[in-house]
Amino acid sequence: MKGVIILVAVISTILGVGIGKYLSRYDLLPDFGGPPIEDLITQKTASRVNEIQAFSPDADIAFIGDSITDRARLGEAFPGLVVVNRGVAGHAFPHMLRRIDDVLATDPELVFVLGGINGADFQKPLEAAQTFGAILDALADTNVVAQSALECRCDHLDYIRALNPLLEKEALRRHVTWLDLNDTMSDQNGLHPELSDDGIHLNGQGFRAWRDALLPLLP
Repeated sequence: MKGVIILVAVISTILGVGIGKYLSRYDLLPDFGGPPIEDLITQKTASRVNEIQAFSPDADIAFIGDSITDRARLGEAFPGLVVVNRGVAGHAFPHMLRRIDDVLATDPELVFVLGGINGADFQKPLEAAQTFGAILDALADTNVVAQSALECRCDHLDYIRALNPLLEKEALRRHVTWLDLNDTMSDQNGLHPELSDDGIHLNGQGFRAWRDALLPLLP
């Protein structure tokens, strides 16, 4: 009898998964309420930007970027300096360009710019590089370090490798300091595996490696 119950449970699970996939595929699942996932992401982003705008201290260093920057414990990484983190998860270069005032409001001595991977789904490398150049132009009165897009171990690696030479050209054309993070943090297959748990975002060891690459450039 116990074996029959287990068999029935297994069959029910298989059928349930199959039916669920069918309903999902043809948009027949019931609406359980709540915002779609895109709205949740938008709300989270707006909340993060609101947090950023709540404080605008005079900074020694400002960082602007995406989730890699957003997740970093920059104050702990650079003790003794006033560091502001203007990273927002999910943002690409067009989003960063719209947030330049949040950086300039802190009157930083030095700004580090990092991004690129989030544009892979909607910006061609040349277009992304041009937006990157516009960011550098908006920071023209500030000392800036333009960082290479950090390579990954993911489907966007080819995109990043096509993008980085274009970013470098935009930086050098403006006489902006260029820092190729991938010289020390990547190999022929992308980001060193010990520096990330998901192939994209840095883990503790990854953040230390990033910090070490930045130290020689600090004011």
